[in-house]
Amino acid sequence: MKNVFVLLMLAMMFSGQARAVSSCIYGRVIKDNKVQSYYWSKYNPSISYDNKFRRGSCKQSSINKYWKDFGMEKKYWDDGMGYYSTCDAYKPLNRMFNAIRVLHISKNSSQSSNAMLNHAYGYSKGSIKHLRVKCGTNDRTNASMSNRIVKFYWKGIYNKVVVERALTLLHEARHRHKGHNGGKKCPCKCSCDSKWSYNGSNTYGALYGWWYGYYAKNSNTVLKNIALNDAQWNIDNRFVKHPGYRVR
Repeated sequence: MKNVFVLLMLAMMFSGQARAVSSCIYGRVIKDNKVQSYYWSKYNPSISYDNKFRRGSCKQSSINKYWKDFGMEKKYWDDGMGYYSTCDAYKPLNRMFNAIRVLHISKNSSQSSNAMLNHAYGYSKGSIKHLRVKCGTNDRTNASMSNRIVKFYWKGIYNKVVVERALTLLHEARHRHKGHNGGKKCPCKCSCDSKWSYNGSNTYGALYGWWYGYYAKNSNTVLKNIALNDAQWNIDNRFVKHPGYRVR
């Protein structure tokens, strides 16, 4: 998986990537069969902070672990999606490895094992049977889950900072047990939960961002602030009944 194949395999790789790129324009949106002229806001891996986690996520031991833990399958991650270039942070596969790595290495042993920060990786691993990428022209959806299969779309891959992508992964994992029950009745009119105690995906995501913002290991101030902002946005906008919490 790390560019160690013979020339014949390399030739197949490049031909596959060419086909994929012609139909899946990285970082751009396709509407009405026309490629738009703008990039997703977090397309650059320096802006998305994928580069911070890339070195660790493309170690062979990490690749093997994350690939197995999240039931990833070659046919969904080749053809230009990154199977043959696992360290390329412009490709979807490395970006997902980076998001998984955030959940994996942000744990803080000084906090309770039940804290969402320490619980998130194992919970996501146990809830997701297969993690896939979907060549996406849908600019409204980050990701989806059905039958324990999570699919990430272009918005979730290229319009998220890496810690937000990790939060989305946990959010989708929670859908194994609970869907949204608030219709469109919350302020954002998007994927609403009725209340905090419903303990759905929005509670899980807000809790993780809250814990991450104060106690995450292997992070930095910028990412912690992004996580706190994301947590507060979820609290303010994704519940029919406002939980009444302020994260800072």
